[in-house]
This record gives sequence, structure tokens and C-alpha cells, in this order.
Amino acid sequence: MRDNFLPGIELEDIRSDFEAGAGRELKGKMRAPHSSSALAVNTFGRWSEEPSSLCICGQTAFESLKFEQLCSTGLGGTAPHLDVLAVGPEAVVAVESKCLEHLQ
Repeated sequence: MRDNFLPGIELEDIRSDFEAGAGRELKGKMRAPHSSSALAVNTFGRWSEEPSSLCICGQTAFESLKFEQLCSTGLGGTAPHLDVLAVGPEAVVAVESKCLEHLQ
């Protein structure tokens, strides 16, 4: 799995987020070269420890950045797990990562 991460991205920095998620990404999915969760980690992982320096669509000053976050819709059924959730005092930004899914 570590071979799927860019230099500087450490599994231990993101492990707890993925262990809490229902997608079982760490059980094998994230090992695939086409893993959308690995794409999300490689894109946003460097801000996981210091989210305040991240800028998404003009939004900054995030207080937390989490991966594979459960977000209730208030509807029945299984709540979605968002690939990235950045939360700040002025905004909440969710990211759903797709790598090769659009080709199917």
C-alpha cells in the first residue's frame, strides 16, 4: 500500500480515519493502482496535519481535514462516506474522489 503513496505521505498519519470508515480501504482497496482513496490521500494528505494552510475553491483556515468521513444525509439507508472532509469556521468542503470509475 505504501507504494501507492507519494513521498511524505505516511500511512500512520491517515490510518485512524480509514479504520473508522466502512469502506475497508485498508483491507485491500487502497492497494490497487487505480484506488480513488489513494488518489484522495495523495492529493490532500500533506495537509492532514496542518489543514489551516489548505485552500479549496478560495476557502481557507480549515480546522480539520479527515478522510473517509461518514456524513449523514438524514435519509434512510447507509450514510455516504466522503473521501475528504475539510471543516473550518467559515466553510465545510467535501471531496468525492474518482480515479478510473468514470471509464466504466
